Amino acid sequence: MRVTGNNDQFFRNSNSNQKEVLWVNLTSDNGVFNQLAVAYLQNSTDGFDGSFYDVKRNKSISTFSKIYSFIDGNDDEFVIQGRSLNSLNSDEIIPIGFNTDINEPTIFTISLAQVEGTFMTSNDVYVVDKLLNNIHNLKLSDYNFTSEVGTFNERFEIVFNANALSIDDNSFDPNELT
Repeated sequence: MRVTGNNDQFFRNSNSNQKEVLWVNLTSDNGVFNQLAVAYLQNSTDGFDGSFYDVKRNKSISTFSKIYSFIDGNDDEFVIQGRSLNSLNSDEIIPIGFNTDINEPTIFTISLAQVEGTFMTSNDVYVVDKLLNNIHNLKLSDYNFTSEVGTFNERFEIVFNANALSIDDNSFDPNELT
């Protein structure tokens, strides 16, 4: 394995494994901790790629509250989701599911645990709460909310552009209305 002499031959000159990764935590004031990762990788697709890129939630372990991501055409909950690096842009939307069995008043917190990659470090990361109609920048602070018991698969989204979800207010001229 080691050779004395002139050994200057390198076969790997560049980092061909570019990746963009986002880790999101769910915590609560009564001890809940759950984590989700979404990774944009060169060889992954936006569909289900098997356990090499996409990791399903282990349902044999009971948790009181959890967050997870979805893959179109698949009913499973994912704790790690690999997505195509080519699909990452500022208009990307990552649907996030949330479930809780806690029936006492609880403050939940969604926060960024870590980001990796040029896109993730240079762009803002927003959580959209469709139930409360909030858009919150996770790079500035954590997002706190309360919830009833249940499964909420359409409540939260992660986006990178807050304006992508806004709707311009229409202005009406009262003189033009009939």
